[in-house]
Amino acid sequence: MEPILIVPGEVELAVVAAMIVFGLALAIAGHRIWKGLMGIIGAFLGFVLGYTLGLVFSGELAGFLLGIIGAVFLGAVFYRLVSTGIALVIAAAAFILLYQLGAGVLISILVAGGVFAIVFLGFERLIALFTALTGASMIAWGLDFLDVPAGFIVLAFLAVAAVGAVFQYLDIERKKKTPVVSHASIMKIDVVKRCPTCGQVLTYVPDYDAWFCYSCGRYS
Repeated sequence: MEPILIVPGEVELAVVAAMIVFGLALAIAGHRIWKGLMGIIGAFLGFVLGYTLGLVFSGELAGFLLGIIGAVFLGAVFYRLVSTGIALVIAAAAFILLYQLGAGVLISILVAGGVFAIVFLGFERLIALFTALTGASMIAWGLDFLDVPAGFIVLAFLAVAAVGAVFQYLDIERKKKTPVVSHASIMKIDVVKRCPTCGQVLTYVPDYDAWFCYSCGRYS
């Protein structure tokens, strides 16, 4: 099998190593990398936009202040903006396709709405699948540089894509199942308080936001 790209021999191993390492990272943690990348892009765009507006309407100092605010805000929400935009584009494509096929406006709108909901709600899983396939492709491409037999390249691609997708899906599910405990609740639970009547250690009851003494049988 002929290599897809021709590179100088002295850099071929470095190129292959970089492709394999980045491919593995993308296959195993692609959805996290994507989120981080979107955050960086959003922060950059937010700073540029805020700095430009501040510079035009007030001055350089205002530009820096608005740039920092814009970077923080857009960096935090840019991932959601991108996922919403992609979902809207896919839904619009579905609407146009169905309408051109003669499905009617109402049916096309309903199906497009369903497509939007599926893509938007499952966007993180779609990114996980896409990055797993992309990472596996990079590894296969790297192996192709080394003139590895085609059969082994195909097996490596399928294995990395499958394992990467499963690993990312499990990571997504684990994050969703992890309970979120407020800092205030942790502080209250960790504090040791004693009953002013009997001196026994009180137990904090989060449901009532109160402390209970089992020795006295009452809240304190």
